[in-house]
Amino acid sequence: MSLTTLKQTGRVDRFHGRLGNLAIPDKYDVAVSIASGVPDNMVVDTVAQGQEYVQFLWKQDIERAS
Repeated sequence: MSLTTLKQTGRVDRFHGRLGNLAIPDKYDVAVSIASGVPDNMVVDTVAQGQEYVQFLWKQDIERAS
């Protein structure tokens, strides 16, 4: 089960999805695209939350993410 699926079922919070799937206002689109460079990066509220989700994915061996 992926983080996106877990989010859709309400089992995780503070996870916003893939950067490439988020609605970014036009005035920030170029800056975000250049700064991140990877639209597959996952967006979360905090570094600690991101680390927790990466550990979860690693332990479950269900997908890789950054």
